[in-house]
Amino acid sequence: MKKLLITIIIFGLTVPISLFGQGGSEGRLHWKNYEAIRAERIAFFTEKIGLAPEEAEKFWPLFNEFQDKKDKIIDKRRNAVRKLSEAEGLTTTEIENYTNDIIDSFKEEAELIEKYHLKFKKILPIEKVGKIYVAEHEFKSYLLHKIKGNKNGKK
Repeated sequence: MKKLLITIIIFGLTVPISLFGQGGSEGRLHWKNYEAIRAERIAFFTEKIGLAPEEAEKFWPLFNEFQDKKDKIIDKRRNAVRKLSEAEGLTTTEIENYTNDIIDSFKEEAELIEKYHLKFKKILPIEKVGKIYVAEHEFKSYLLHKIKGNKNGKK
């Protein structure tokens, strides 16, 4: 049961990692293209949310701050998952600590989302705040399709 849980956690967390870990062929997403992905996100979100220029001016610094903090939390989680993937040499206590770190990171991420949700509501109408979450979901799907397309030789 523990192995199944660890496998599920590792699989669930490595999919986002693989978005940026792709190397090789032109057009694939990897860390070097992080800024390009951020630029694509801006265009995608601005259109999906329907941000007016004055809203975008307030939204993007706040959203980027949110995303940077969220990325740090996710990095901590990835590190714990990485350690668990080497579980063969770990003690039960170490495994317990790393799994607790993973659970704590999810809690920390949820608290961050809640905090920034309130901040977004102060600068945008609730209808547009709702569209942020839809845009996030759709943008992840867009990136996955883009990667899948590149793996199939499409440009």
